[in-house]
Amino acid sequence: MDSFNKAKEYADGKVVEALNQVVADAYQAGYNAGYQDGINKVVKDSALEKTEYVDLGLPSGTLWASDYIKDGDDVLFLPYSEALQYNIPTEEQVDELRECCEISIKYDEDDNYVHIVLGPNGNSIVFKGHGYKTFAELKNAKTAYFWQVYNCDTPKTVFVPYPSAPFINAEYLFPSYRIPIWTVKNKEL
Repeated sequence: MDSFNKAKEYADGKVVEALNQVVADAYQAGYNAGYQDGINKVVKDSALEKTEYVDLGLPSGTLWASDYIKDGDDVLFLPYSEALQYNIPTEEQVDELRECCEISIKYDEDDNYVHIVLGPNGNSIVFKGHGYKTFAELKNAKTAYFWQVYNCDTPKTVFVPYPSAPFINAEYLFPSYRIPIWTVKNKEL
């Protein structure tokens, strides 16, 4: 066998070896992504399973969670892209809460203020301030931020509502900041 055929045979073997490694790497990456999706779904489902909802008597029939989504005993902070996996309120649902409910401030046992949102039917939900997390630190720890659905595929800033008696105000924040999750659902008929 001449040197050209030896070189060709060697190169063919290296190409097959490289292609096998590419396929194996792609398979492993797909497996890992599917595995992580499964873990995230279990975490989400178990958190939502523990969530209680309150009928505030809103015209749309929207039920609001009684508290933030928890990760164990702690409030769950997520960036906007991950928060979208939960049933976070839409702009219309936040507007309805703003227009139909009364908001007042009280103090809890630790002298932190809480926002009581009183619905038309007399039921209420209470927002405690937890702030939001930047890449480096916790900010505005007394403010009760929560995500809402933002109608844009690639937002640079996101409109984030927070109760502040007697209104629900909002400000624009970076979507990669981590903010607590408050969920809603439609009333079951």
